[in-house]
Amino acid sequence: MLAAFALLGLLPLASRWLVKRFLTILISGAIMRRTLLLAGLLLTGHVQAVENWQAVKDEAKGQTVWFNAWGGRQCR
Repeated sequence: MLAAFALLGLLPLASRWLVKRFLTILISGAIMRRTLLLAGLLLTGHVQAVENWQAVKDEAKGQTVWFNAWGGRQCR
């Protein structure tokens, strides 16, 4: 294929297109990696919150908790 471009004198045009295409793929791959990393970090926090919530429920079992008046700290 490159030989056909060279014969027609279009090699510089073809090489510019190939470089542009390569950079587009490279940049889109970097964006995808960053997006997946961010999604993974966000989901990790959610999993920890779910586990912590279960611990809170287990500790409060059999008690009445008024969330509108509870600040999250133990009364002393």
